[in-house]
Amino acid sequence: MPAAAIQGYHFSTSAVPQLVPTYLISDAKVTFSQNSVRLNPDENINIQVQFTQPLSNETHLIYGGYLKVSSSDMNTNATHESHIPYFGALGNQRDLPILDTKTGYPFIGDSNGHILNTSLVYNFATTKRHWQPSSVLHLYTRLGSPTAIIKFELVSEQDQVIGQLWDGQSHYVSRNDHSNDLYDYALDWSGRILDNRNKSNVAPNGSFRIRAKALKIFGHPDRIDDWETWLSPSFRINRI
Repeated sequence: MPAAAIQGYHFSTSAVPQLVPTYLISDAKVTFSQNSVRLNPDENINIQVQFTQPLSNETHLIYGGYLKVSSSDMNTNATHESHIPYFGALGNQRDLPILDTKTGYPFIGDSNGHILNTSLVYNFATTKRHWQPSSVLHLYTRLGSPTAIIKFELVSEQDQVIGQLWDGQSHYVSRNDHSNDLYDYALDWSGRILDNRNKSNVAPNGSFRIRAKALKIFGHPDRIDDWETWLSPSFRINRI
């Protein structure tokens, strides 16, 4: 017995699952090696059940239903029904996007979460006495799917890695949703980096970009193609 299929994504507008999914009629084909059997007491038999995915143009559709097994006792005429649920999904989970670029993420913004696109200059303070609002770069990220690793690197205009942003790597990060508390993630960066020796240092003066890297579902960290990446607009660092 099939149930309604669920389309939880609308990838043309966002990588995050919809708040209210779309219900569709899209059934799997189920066949049995035998439609009926007769068993004596304490006897058993193996029956093969084959599932064929629905024919649908929808991607990452979730379908399902349940198998109904009816039995009857030849001596007492008593009957019994058992229901065995099943479900499946179309597509490859590895293909699900991680970064929600369709809604403009990631982006560099102000402290209120508004996007900044031009004249990005950060006067990172060397001491608390020199601190000012432009001493912090606010980076906002929204994830459509969970990721085992996400990290943010400071790169030069020539795409050379200068270092990893301080607190710029997280593991086993859950996806975002439509709630106020988990709509996006914010990283407040004050100009410190981890160099290739994993030592803390200050970012130098100059023009740079931030590269976000998120590991795809089932991805391996050593495979370049298993990372989803994003590159920020250029910004300038002036230490004060």
